[in-house]
Amino acid sequence: MPRPAKILIVDDDPDIRDSLGEALREEGYEVTQFSGAREALDYLQGGARIDVILLDLFMPGLDGWDFRAEQKSDPRTAGIPVISLSAGGKLVDVACSLRKPVSVDEIVRAIEGVALRG
Repeated sequence: MPRPAKILIVDDDPDIRDSLGEALREEGYEVTQFSGAREALDYLQGGARIDVILLDLFMPGLDGWDFRAEQKSDPRTAGIPVISLSAGGKLVDVACSLRKPVSVDEIVRAIEGVALRG
């Protein structure tokens, strides 16, 4: 039996982060959550094994665009696919961009699509 995909959620909104994390766990995914991009990058650079990153773009401090630039510049993390989540704005050079509000079904389809490509 294949192991469940490991998902990293990076979103400063606790309601979105927690409800999405809970819903994805119910779908069988392993989920790690961070409210800030810097902490998430530190976690990844520490050797965490993640299959897909769900990334909010608009966050205080280090935003989603800066997160992606740093993630791509580090060979340890550059290959992890990113699905961006945003109410506005778009991040190019990601596996998929979803516009908030987004349903769990849409996110699961995006994760499965990214996982099949990887």
